[in-house]
Amino acid sequence: MKKNNKKDFDNKNLIGNTDNVESQNDLSNGFDDLMYDSLDGDYQYFDGNEFDEVEEKSEKSASEEYLIAETQENIILPEVEGAEIALVEDNRPIKVREIAVQSDTTKVNAFDLFFLRLWAGMVSLLGYTANGINYIFYKIFKHKLPVKYIKAFLVALVIILLLIMILVPATANSQPKSKGDGGLVVFESNMIPVQVRVDDGSGDPVYKWGYLEKKKASTGTKDSLKIPAIYEEALPFNRYDIAWVRVRDEKGHYWQLINKNGKRVGDRMYAVSNSLPIGVRPFGEFTDSKLAWVNENGKFGYIDIKGNVKINCDLDVAGDFIEGIARVGRGAYQWFIDKKGNIIGRARDYVEVLDFSCGLGAVNQGGRWGFINKKGKEVIELKYDAVSRFVDGYAMVKMGKTFGLIDTDGNLVINTQWFYDIVINNSVFEEFIENHK
Repeated sequence: MKKNNKKDFDNKNLIGNTDNVESQNDLSNGFDDLMYDSLDGDYQYFDGNEFDEVEEKSEKSASEEYLIAETQENIILPEVEGAEIALVEDNRPIKVREIAVQSDTTKVNAFDLFFLRLWAGMVSLLGYTANGINYIFYKIFKHKLPVKYIKAFLVALVIILLLIMILVPATANSQPKSKGDGGLVVFESNMIPVQVRVDDGSGDPVYKWGYLEKKKASTGTKDSLKIPAIYEEALPFNRYDIAWVRVRDEKGHYWQLINKNGKRVGDRMYAVSNSLPIGVRPFGEFTDSKLAWVNENGKFGYIDIKGNVKINCDLDVAGDFIEGIARVGRGAYQWFIDKKGNIIGRARDYVEVLDFSCGLGAVNQGGRWGFINKKGKEVIELKYDAVSRFVDGYAMVKMGKTFGLIDTDGNLVINTQWFYDIVINNSVFEEFIENHK
């Protein structure tokens, strides 16, 4: 850019008296031009083609902003005859616009840096662990192992643990249940109980129960039964590959356990008891404790999956083992036991107890209900008129005419001031409200 533009511009008397010019003195330094100082449209005046100030202003870091020069299209210079004008390229003034450039580089770098630090920390931890194991191994056996082998072993161990954490819950959730919604039986075995018509020689239709393999369920006939149809009633095989069947002989009706080969499990048979309500079978379910209650001669006890008696039948009350604990009772008192028959807490303090759930069992002393833990300690005060068992961490309670919900710490989650005005879509709570209206 020429530095003598201003001088030449003054000497040649480029602009005369025109209507478009306010005064000759104002134009003694040339014409004014407009420069954009920002994107908001603010203007700054400068004289002639002197760009020294602009050049000084534009001396900023290239990383902070750029200066973009564009030719001015909308300025018309007055034509003066004989005037000699020394202008920049294209004989037009230059408009300078500043643009601040913001980059996302900082954000990307910070994101990458987090994972780099995480990776570095994991590698460092792996190295420290390997060196520690090597040190301990050396102290014990006076011999060092290659650290790279120890690291490889640790990495493999972590991968195996992650696979177990992913696969085991998925496998557990895919296990069939004994009963689905609406009481639908979901078979836990490939043996299916079926009822077929048999000929006993009397000429009358007689129906008996047997077992058919699942793979033949769609095409099989009564002649292809895996276990013959000789039972009055047959229940599905459970997870322990045993099933309860009812037989009938000259002595009466009895329940017994069989295996998948149709052989009797154990030497005990349990008669249909008159002491139980009509329709109630004289046995319970085999739970995770592999124990089930049975009723023999009007008394309750427990057997294992091999049919052996584990807790003698001398109890008046017995419930299923839940979370390794069962409720039992004798006379006017009830209490809890573990699968070895050991008493949890005290045996002569409570007149009624409910099954354990969420690590707590409901107990009734003197007409007031509360909860104890698995050590027999009262952790929720005995102050309620009625309680339900816990479901998903909550139990329903009643005080006077008020229903409410408590959590496992005994805190009131819902404390209503209305009578009956709790609507909860849960069968346990709905039954509780119905029974305590």
